[in-house]
Amino acid sequence: MEASQIADLLRAIAEVVESDPKLAKAVEKCLINSLNAQKSKDSSDATPKQSDASKTLENGDIILIECRQILREQGEEQLRFYLTELG
Repeated sequence: MEASQIADLLRAIAEVVESDPKLAKAVEKCLINSLNAQKSKDSSDATPKQSDASKTLENGDIILIECRQILREQGEEQLRFYLTELG
């Protein structure tokens, strides 16, 4: 998958999430759970940080970051699975 295709995919995801408040809430919940799981995994982080997910979610930045990370680290199939779970 080329970089421009990935960018188009992420833009499309952001547009859908921005247009559907229920989906945005589901994505926010999933992202918070994912971030919490990552924090537990990274026990070297001694100071817990509060998530700004609700503020950043309005413009889709967190979703794009999460999608990029999944695509980069786990591949296209895992990204599809993640997006399917989001609804």
